[in-house]
Amino acid sequence: MTRRQNLRSRVIFTTIVAIGLLGLIVARPWPEPDQNDNTEGVSLAVGTQTFEASSGDTGLDPEFLVAVEASRSGDHAVAVAALLKFLGRAPHVPEAHVNLGFAYLGLGQPEKAESAFEQALELRRQQANAYYGLGLVYESRNDLDSAGDAMRTFIHLAPEDDPFLRKARAALWEWGPGTEPSVNTPQTADGEDP
Repeated sequence: MTRRQNLRSRVIFTTIVAIGLLGLIVARPWPEPDQNDNTEGVSLAVGTQTFEASSGDTGLDPEFLVAVEASRSGDHAVAVAALLKFLGRAPHVPEAHVNLGFAYLGLGQPEKAESAFEQALELRRQQANAYYGLGLVYESRNDLDSAGDAMRTFIHLAPEDDPFLRKARAALWEWGPGTEPSVNTPQTADGEDP
């Protein structure tokens, strides 16, 4: 192996290790929000944390990281401003739209939150936490049927270890009959319950 190939190999290896370590630091578990937080403990959508910068470089986006930190600390206005700036450059990132929706919920603006969650779902139909957010939006309007539908979709899409599955199931139970997760019930030949 030539000296140039050896140097190139070491640079590539060091870069991969650095990216991996940075990923571990950024992907640390998020603490539970304060009880007074209007987002009701919704986890931030940080699945996509590296983005193409306008210069062509790939790296952690500053506005996205500011928004995540602001949301975690309850400063939803700062989160909204940072996410809007980020989305101006990268409107194709569903996680940013979801975070924007939760920040709007934190500000008590469910109409704007609904729009952000719907935009996330237009970009990625399987974005589970967008359905959770829509459930909270519909609940704020006292539209418990729609809220139940959104939460059931969240429950269906979320992985079994999702920390908000229990909250979604509890919300369905709290909202009452017709919103609980469906259970297989035996039916007679005419479709009626026995």
